[in-house]
Amino acid sequence: MASYCLFLGELLYSLSSASPDFSLDPNTGIITTSKVLDREAVSSYTVTVFAADKSALPLSATALLQINVLDMNDNDPRVDSTTINVQVCYRYQSI
Repeated sequence: MASYCLFLGELLYSLSSASPDFSLDPNTGIITTSKVLDREAVSSYTVTVFAADKSALPLSATALLQINVLDMNDNDPRVDSTTINVQVCYRYQSI
């Protein structure tokens, strides 16, 4: 029983499935990206986080974490043509 009380409240965290895009600190539970994310390639991720206490009779829980990647204007504006032809229609009305 002493070992149960000794580790009460101390948790270990992990990702249920290996994700090359994210890493998780097992002691703090802080999730960080392992690479630069590109919203045009993948706009959202679902990661399963597992947490368990360090007691002799450990309790555990899992949670699904939905990560949405926000868009950033990382591409320069591009114009494919140097000439643009536009027709403008108007109505002339005398006063």
